[in-house]
Amino acid sequence: MSTIESLRRCYHCGAVLQTEDPSKGGYIDVSVVREHTEKEVLLCDACYQKQRYNRYPAGAKASKDFLTMLKDARASDAMMVNVVDLTSFECSFDPAVSELINGLKMIVIGNKRDLMPSYRDEDLKQYIVYVFQEYGIEIKPEDVFLTSLLSSSDITPIAEEIQRRRQGHDVYIIGAAGAGKSLFLQAFLNTYRNPSNHAVGVSQYYGTNLNVLKIPLDSSSYIFDTPRSELSNSFARYREDVALQKVLFTDQPFSNKKGSLSKGGSLFISTLARIDYLLGQGGFSFSSHFPEKVQLKTVSMKKDMDALFMKYHEKKALKPHASFIHSIMDYDVFDINVTEIGRREISIAGLGWLSFKNEGETKIRIYVPKGIGVYSGKAKGHR
Repeated sequence: MSTIESLRRCYHCGAVLQTEDPSKGGYIDVSVVREHTEKEVLLCDACYQKQRYNRYPAGAKASKDFLTMLKDARASDAMMVNVVDLTSFECSFDPAVSELINGLKMIVIGNKRDLMPSYRDEDLKQYIVYVFQEYGIEIKPEDVFLTSLLSSSDITPIAEEIQRRRQGHDVYIIGAAGAGKSLFLQAFLNTYRNPSNHAVGVSQYYGTNLNVLKIPLDSSSYIFDTPRSELSNSFARYREDVALQKVLFTDQPFSNKKGSLSKGGSLFISTLARIDYLLGQGGFSFSSHFPEKVQLKTVSMKKDMDALFMKYHEKKALKPHASFIHSIMDYDVFDINVTEIGRREISIAGLGWLSFKNEGETKIRIYVPKGIGVYSGKAKGHR
Protein backbone atom coordinates (compact mmCIF):
# COMPACT_ATOMS: atom_id res chain seq x y z
CA MET A 1 0.00 0.00 0.00
CA SER A 2 1.21 3.48 -0.79
CA THR A 3 2.04 5.79 2.10
CA ILE A 4 1.11 9.43 2.42
CA GLU A 5 3.47 11.78 4.26
CA SER A 6 2.45 15.12 5.69
CA LEU A 7 4.90 17.86 4.68
CA ARG A 8 5.84 20.69 6.98
CA ARG A 9 5.42 24.23 5.73
CA CYS A 10 6.98 27.55 6.65
CA TYR A 11 4.66 29.20 9.16
CA HIS A 12 5.12 32.63 7.53
CA CYS A 13 5.25 32.16 3.74
CA GLY A 14 3.69 28.69 3.47
CA ALA A 15 6.52 27.19 1.37
CA VAL A 16 7.12 23.46 1.78
CA LEU A 17 10.19 23.09 3.96
CA GLN A 18 13.19 21.35 2.41
CA THR A 19 16.79 20.80 3.54
CA GLU A 20 18.52 20.01 0.24
CA ASP A 21 18.93 23.22 -1.79
CA PRO A 22 19.59 26.63 -0.14
CA SER A 23 18.89 28.40 -3.44
CA LYS A 24 15.29 27.15 -3.59
CA GLY A 25 12.25 28.29 -1.62
CA GLY A 26 11.43 26.71 1.69
CA TYR A 27 15.06 25.89 2.55
CA ILE A 28 15.81 25.26 6.23
CA ASP A 29 18.98 23.95 7.82
CA VAL A 30 18.60 20.27 8.72
CA SER A 31 19.98 20.90 12.24
CA VAL A 32 17.06 23.25 12.94
CA VAL A 33 14.55 20.56 11.95
CA ARG A 34 16.24 18.01 14.21
CA GLU A 35 16.15 20.37 17.19
CA HIS A 36 12.37 20.92 17.03
CA THR A 37 9.41 18.59 17.47
CA GLU A 38 6.66 18.09 14.91
CA LYS A 39 4.35 20.34 16.93
CA GLU A 40 6.69 23.35 16.98
CA VAL A 41 6.40 26.22 14.52
CA LEU A 42 9.20 26.47 11.94
CA LEU A 43 10.13 29.12 9.41
CA CYS A 44 12.23 28.74 6.28
CA ASP A 45 15.63 30.45 6.39
CA ALA A 46 14.45 33.38 4.26
CA CYS A 47 11.56 34.21 6.60
CA TYR A 48 13.57 33.48 9.71
CA GLN A 49 16.23 35.99 8.74
CA LYS A 50 14.23 38.64 6.88
CA GLN A 51 10.62 38.57 7.95
CA ARG A 52 10.52 38.02 11.65
CA TYR A 53 13.70 36.75 13.20
CA ASN A 54 17.40 37.40 13.12
CA ARG A 55 19.25 34.13 13.43
CA TYR A 56 21.40 35.34 16.32
CA PRO A 57 21.08 38.27 18.75
CA ALA A 58 22.77 41.35 17.37
CA GLY A 59 26.34 41.99 18.48
CA ALA A 60 28.38 45.16 18.93
CA LYS A 61 30.39 46.35 15.93
CA ALA A 62 33.43 48.63 16.10
CA SER A 63 34.41 50.94 13.24
CA LYS A 64 37.37 50.27 10.99
CA ASP A 65 39.13 53.39 12.34
CA PHE A 66 38.65 52.23 15.92
CA LEU A 67 40.19 48.86 15.09
CA THR A 68 43.12 50.62 13.40
CA MET A 69 43.76 52.54 16.60
CA LEU A 70 43.63 49.35 18.69
CA LYS A 71 46.12 47.68 16.34
CA ASP A 72 48.54 50.52 17.13
CA ALA A 73 47.87 50.06 20.83
CA ARG A 74 48.64 46.36 20.57
CA ALA A 75 51.81 46.95 18.55
CA SER A 76 53.11 49.35 21.22
CA ASP A 77 52.12 47.10 24.14
CA ALA A 78 49.86 49.86 25.48
CA MET A 79 47.67 49.57 28.53
CA MET A 80 43.88 49.44 28.19
CA VAL A 81 41.42 51.04 30.62
CA ASN A 82 38.00 49.62 29.79
CA VAL A 83 34.99 51.40 31.34
CA VAL A 84 31.84 49.24 31.44
CA ASP A 85 28.26 49.85 32.58
CA LEU A 86 27.54 47.22 35.25
CA THR A 87 23.81 47.32 34.47
CA SER A 88 24.31 46.46 30.80
CA PHE A 89 27.68 45.47 29.38
CA GLU A 90 27.25 41.82 28.41
CA CYS A 91 26.31 42.61 24.79
CA SER A 92 28.92 45.35 24.22
CA PHE A 93 31.77 43.11 23.03
CA ASP A 94 32.96 43.09 19.43
CA PRO A 95 35.00 39.89 18.74
CA ALA A 96 37.50 41.90 16.67
CA VAL A 97 38.09 44.28 19.59
CA SER A 98 38.36 41.39 22.05
CA GLU A 99 41.04 39.75 19.93
CA LEU A 100 43.09 42.95 19.72
CA ILE A 101 43.03 43.83 23.41
CA ASN A 102 43.42 40.35 24.88
CA GLY A 103 46.86 39.94 26.42
CA LEU A 104 47.47 43.65 26.94
CA LYS A 105 47.80 45.14 30.42
CA MET A 106 44.26 46.03 31.42
CA ILE A 107 42.13 47.66 34.07
CA VAL A 108 38.35 47.24 33.92
CA ILE A 109 36.24 49.92 35.60
CA GLY A 110 32.78 48.66 36.48
CA ASN A 111 30.71 51.84 36.72
CA LYS A 112 27.19 52.43 38.15
CA ARG A 113 27.82 50.30 41.23
CA ASP A 114 25.24 52.44 43.05
CA LEU A 115 22.47 51.29 40.67
CA MET A 116 23.08 47.60 41.36
CA PRO A 117 21.36 45.36 43.93
CA SER A 118 23.19 44.62 47.18
CA TYR A 119 25.60 42.13 45.62
CA ARG A 120 29.00 41.55 47.20
CA ASP A 121 31.80 43.44 45.44
CA GLU A 122 33.84 40.24 45.23
CA ASP A 123 31.01 38.44 43.44
CA LEU A 124 30.52 41.31 40.97
CA LYS A 125 34.23 41.31 40.16
CA GLN A 126 34.17 37.55 39.59
CA TYR A 127 31.18 38.01 37.28
CA ILE A 128 32.99 40.66 35.21
CA VAL A 129 35.97 38.30 34.91
CA TYR A 130 33.62 35.50 33.82
CA VAL A 131 31.96 37.59 31.08
CA PHE A 132 35.26 38.96 29.78
CA GLN A 133 36.68 35.45 29.62
CA GLU A 134 33.59 34.25 27.74
CA TYR A 135 34.52 36.80 25.06
CA GLY A 136 38.15 35.65 25.02
CA ILE A 137 39.68 38.40 27.20
CA GLU A 138 41.76 37.08 30.08
CA ILE A 139 41.58 39.27 33.19
CA LYS A 140 41.72 38.66 36.95
CA PRO A 141 39.59 40.03 39.84
CA GLU A 142 42.45 42.35 40.85
CA ASP A 143 42.16 44.00 37.41
CA VAL A 144 38.57 45.12 38.20
CA PHE A 145 37.61 48.34 40.01
CA LEU A 146 34.00 49.16 40.93
CA THR A 147 32.90 52.79 40.88
CA SER A 148 29.88 55.09 40.99
CA LEU A 149 31.13 58.01 38.93
CA LEU A 150 27.90 60.02 39.14
CA SER A 151 28.04 60.16 42.93
CA SER A 152 31.80 60.07 43.54
CA SER A 153 34.63 61.63 41.55
CA ASP A 154 37.50 60.23 43.63
CA ILE A 155 39.39 57.88 41.33
CA THR A 156 42.76 58.31 43.04
CA PRO A 157 43.30 54.56 43.65
CA ILE A 158 42.57 53.82 39.98
CA ALA A 159 44.83 56.63 38.71
CA GLU A 160 47.65 55.39 40.92
CA GLU A 161 47.16 51.83 39.71
CA ILE A 162 47.25 52.94 36.07
CA GLN A 163 50.52 54.76 36.67
CA ARG A 164 52.01 51.74 38.45
CA ARG A 165 50.95 49.16 35.87
CA ARG A 166 51.57 50.96 32.60
CA GLN A 167 55.36 50.74 32.99
CA GLY A 168 56.04 53.76 30.81
CA HIS A 169 53.66 52.74 28.02
CA ASP A 170 50.70 54.61 26.52
CA VAL A 171 47.21 54.19 27.97
CA TYR A 172 44.00 53.91 25.90
CA ILE A 173 40.65 54.55 27.56
CA ILE A 174 37.83 52.64 25.85
CA GLY A 175 34.13 52.26 26.64
CA ALA A 176 30.67 52.09 25.14
CA ALA A 177 28.28 55.03 25.02
CA GLY A 178 26.70 55.58 28.41
CA ALA A 179 29.26 53.53 30.34
CA GLY A 180 30.78 56.58 32.06
CA LYS A 181 34.03 57.00 30.14
CA SER A 182 33.66 60.81 29.99
CA LEU A 183 32.93 60.98 33.72
CA PHE A 184 36.05 58.95 34.44
CA LEU A 185 38.19 61.19 32.28
CA GLN A 186 36.77 64.32 33.90
CA ALA A 187 37.57 62.92 37.35
CA PHE A 188 41.08 62.05 36.17
CA LEU A 189 41.69 65.55 34.82
CA ASN A 190 40.51 67.14 38.07
CA THR A 191 43.66 65.86 39.79
CA TYR A 192 45.97 65.81 36.75
CA ARG A 193 49.29 67.64 36.73
CA ASN A 194 51.15 67.77 33.41
CA PRO A 195 54.65 66.34 33.97
CA SER A 196 55.89 67.13 30.44
CA ASN A 197 56.44 69.96 27.99
CA HIS A 198 53.61 68.65 25.78
CA ALA A 199 50.16 70.21 25.92
CA VAL A 200 46.88 68.39 26.50
CA GLY A 201 44.93 68.60 23.26
CA VAL A 202 42.67 67.04 20.68
CA SER A 203 44.12 65.84 17.39
CA GLN A 204 43.31 63.42 14.60
CA TYR A 205 44.65 59.97 15.30
CA TYR A 206 47.18 59.00 12.64
CA GLY A 207 45.73 56.85 9.85
CA THR A 208 42.12 57.40 10.90
CA ASN A 209 39.38 60.03 10.92
CA LEU A 210 39.08 59.83 14.70
CA ASN A 211 39.67 62.87 16.90
CA VAL A 212 41.20 61.84 20.22
CA LEU A 213 42.19 63.71 23.36
CA LYS A 214 45.90 63.19 24.18
CA ILE A 215 47.00 63.65 27.78
CA PRO A 216 50.77 63.55 28.39
CA LEU A 217 51.89 61.13 31.10
CA ASP A 218 55.58 61.89 30.64
CA SER A 219 57.84 63.12 27.85
CA SER A 220 57.12 60.13 25.60
CA SER A 221 53.79 58.54 26.58
CA TYR A 222 50.14 59.59 26.61
CA ILE A 223 46.64 58.71 27.65
CA PHE A 224 44.47 58.48 24.54
CA ASP A 225 40.79 59.15 25.21
CA THR A 226 39.19 57.19 22.39
CA PRO A 227 35.75 57.98 20.90
CA ARG A 228 32.97 56.13 22.69
CA SER A 229 31.65 53.00 21.01
CA GLU A 230 28.07 53.53 19.86
CA LEU A 231 26.02 50.45 20.67
CA SER A 232 23.68 49.77 17.77
CA ASN A 233 22.49 46.60 19.54
CA SER A 234 21.32 48.40 22.71
CA PHE A 235 18.24 50.38 23.72
CA ALA A 236 20.71 53.26 24.00
CA ARG A 237 20.40 53.63 20.22
CA TYR A 238 16.92 55.14 20.66
CA ARG A 239 18.32 58.44 21.93
CA GLU A 240 15.80 60.48 19.95
CA ASP A 241 12.93 58.85 21.84
CA VAL A 242 13.03 61.27 24.77
CA ALA A 243 10.19 59.65 26.73
CA LEU A 244 11.85 56.26 26.52
CA GLN A 245 15.29 57.50 27.50
CA LYS A 246 13.94 59.39 30.52
CA VAL A 247 12.96 56.02 31.91
CA LEU A 248 15.95 53.94 30.80
CA PHE A 249 18.78 56.45 31.47
CA THR A 250 18.35 56.71 35.21
CA ASP A 251 20.50 57.61 38.20
CA GLN A 252 18.21 55.63 40.50
CA PRO A 253 18.88 52.02 41.60
CA PHE A 254 17.34 49.33 39.43
CA SER A 255 14.26 47.67 40.90
CA ASN A 256 14.52 44.14 42.30
CA LYS A 257 11.15 42.46 41.82
CA LYS A 258 10.32 38.79 42.24
CA GLY A 259 7.80 36.97 40.11
CA SER A 260 6.84 33.60 38.68
CA LEU A 261 5.36 32.12 35.52
CA SER A 262 3.47 28.93 34.89
CA LYS A 263 4.20 26.97 31.71
CA GLY A 264 2.98 28.87 28.69
CA GLY A 265 2.89 32.11 30.65
CA SER A 266 4.64 35.34 29.71
CA LEU A 267 6.35 38.31 31.31
CA PHE A 268 5.71 41.58 29.49
CA ILE A 269 8.55 44.01 30.15
CA SER A 270 6.47 47.03 29.23
CA THR A 271 6.16 46.16 25.54
CA LEU A 272 9.91 46.63 25.10
CA ALA A 273 10.48 42.90 25.54
CA ARG A 274 8.63 39.72 26.35
CA ILE A 275 9.68 36.43 27.92
CA ASP A 276 7.67 33.21 27.46
CA TYR A 277 8.20 30.18 29.70
CA LEU A 278 8.04 27.15 27.42
CA LEU A 279 9.64 24.25 29.28
CA GLY A 280 10.93 23.49 32.76
CA GLN A 281 10.42 21.68 36.02
CA GLY A 282 7.39 23.25 37.65
CA GLY A 283 6.92 27.00 37.66
CA PHE A 284 9.50 29.57 36.64
CA SER A 285 10.51 31.83 39.55
CA PHE A 286 12.66 34.85 38.78
CA SER A 287 14.07 38.14 40.01
CA SER A 288 13.76 41.04 37.56
CA HIS A 289 16.14 43.99 37.50
CA PHE A 290 15.02 46.94 35.37
CA PRO A 291 14.79 50.72 35.83
CA GLU A 292 12.15 51.48 38.45
CA LYS A 293 9.68 53.07 36.00
CA VAL A 294 9.65 50.12 33.59
CA GLN A 295 6.30 48.42 34.19
CA LEU A 296 6.08 44.62 34.23
CA LYS A 297 3.07 42.35 33.69
CA THR A 298 2.90 38.58 34.21
CA VAL A 299 0.29 36.83 32.07
CA SER A 300 -0.94 33.24 32.28
CA MET A 301 -1.10 31.15 29.10
CA LYS A 302 -3.44 32.59 26.49
CA LYS A 303 -4.51 31.24 23.10
CA ASP A 304 -3.03 34.17 21.17
CA MET A 305 -0.31 35.75 23.28
CA ASP A 306 1.02 37.76 20.32
CA ALA A 307 -2.34 39.52 19.90
CA LEU A 308 -2.57 40.25 23.63
CA PHE A 309 1.00 41.58 23.71
CA MET A 310 0.27 43.96 20.83
CA LYS A 311 -3.01 45.01 22.44
CA TYR A 312 -1.04 46.21 25.46
CA HIS A 313 1.23 48.10 23.06
CA GLU A 314 -1.60 49.71 21.09
CA LYS A 315 -3.37 50.89 24.23
CA LYS A 316 -0.09 52.10 25.81
CA ALA A 317 -1.12 50.08 28.84
CA LEU A 318 2.45 49.60 30.10
CA LYS A 319 5.15 52.25 30.41
CA PRO A 320 7.38 53.28 28.79
CA HIS A 321 5.77 53.13 25.34
CA ALA A 322 8.00 52.32 22.36
CA SER A 323 7.01 54.50 19.41
CA PHE A 324 9.20 52.48 17.00
CA ILE A 325 7.15 49.29 17.48
CA HIS A 326 4.20 48.85 15.11
CA SER A 327 3.56 45.10 14.96
CA ILE A 328 4.82 41.76 16.24
CA MET A 329 7.02 41.66 13.13
CA ASP A 330 9.17 44.42 14.66
CA TYR A 331 10.56 41.97 17.22
CA ASP A 332 13.34 39.44 16.95
CA VAL A 333 12.47 36.17 18.66
CA PHE A 334 14.96 33.73 20.16
CA ASP A 335 14.63 30.48 22.07
CA ILE A 336 17.05 30.09 24.98
CA ASN A 337 17.72 26.55 26.19
CA VAL A 338 19.28 26.53 29.66
CA THR A 339 20.83 23.27 30.88
CA GLU A 340 23.42 24.54 33.37
CA ILE A 341 22.44 24.08 37.01
CA GLY A 342 22.46 27.07 39.38
CA ARG A 343 21.79 30.81 39.15
CA ARG A 344 21.42 31.92 35.55
CA GLU A 345 20.59 35.20 33.85
CA ILE A 346 19.09 36.67 30.71
CA SER A 347 20.24 40.23 29.91
CA ILE A 348 18.72 42.63 27.39
CA ALA A 349 21.15 45.27 26.11
CA GLY A 350 20.36 48.70 27.52
CA LEU A 351 17.27 47.54 29.41
CA GLY A 352 18.11 45.21 32.32
CA TRP A 353 18.23 41.57 33.30
CA LEU A 354 16.29 38.69 34.77
CA SER A 355 17.89 36.04 37.02
CA PHE A 356 16.60 32.64 38.09
CA LYS A 357 17.72 29.37 39.65
CA ASN A 358 17.85 26.58 37.11
CA GLU A 359 17.42 23.05 38.40
CA GLY A 360 17.12 21.08 35.19
CA GLU A 361 16.34 21.95 31.58
CA THR A 362 14.55 25.24 30.99
CA LYS A 363 13.41 26.68 27.67
CA ILE A 364 12.56 30.35 27.37
CA ARG A 365 11.47 32.37 24.35
CA ILE A 366 12.39 36.05 24.31
CA TYR A 367 11.06 38.86 22.12
CA VAL A 368 13.14 42.02 21.71
CA PRO A 369 12.98 44.85 19.13
CA LYS A 370 14.91 43.95 16.00
CA GLY A 371 18.65 44.35 16.41
CA ILE A 372 18.70 44.43 20.22
CA GLY A 373 21.32 42.22 21.86
CA VAL A 374 20.47 39.39 24.24
CA TYR A 375 22.87 37.56 26.57
CA SER A 376 22.34 34.35 28.52
CA GLY A 377 24.81 33.03 31.06
CA LYS A 378 25.82 32.88 34.70
CA ALA A 379 23.92 35.31 36.95
CA LYS A 380 25.77 38.40 38.17
CA GLY A 381 26.21 38.83 41.90
CA HIS A 382 25.96 35.08 42.60
CA ARG A 383 28.63 32.48 43.22
